[in-house]
Amino acid sequence: MVRGLSVWHVAMLLLVLLAVVGVVVAVALAVARRPGGPSGPALAGPPTGPGVGPTSPPAVADRLAELDDLLRRGAITSQEHEATRARILGDL
Repeated sequence: MVRGLSVWHVAMLLLVLLAVVGVVVAVALAVARRPGGPSGPALAGPPTGPGVGPTSPPAVADRLAELDDLLRRGAITSQEHEATRARILGDL
């Protein structure tokens, strides 16, 4: 058969390979069905740290610094700067 292996040996190798593939598929399905998907609570907690996630708003100081930079570069007028600065500080 295959380099000295009998039909029985080849059949056993195929069965072992099939069993390994079955276990991998079963684990993948179990992970996919868990609430939260593959990165659900059982694998990882919620992300932490500054600026985590797309919905994390920039810090007020960062927003004000960016606003000052826009004014300095002439991208906005003094009136726009003052109005936006008042809105940022009013949101606190």
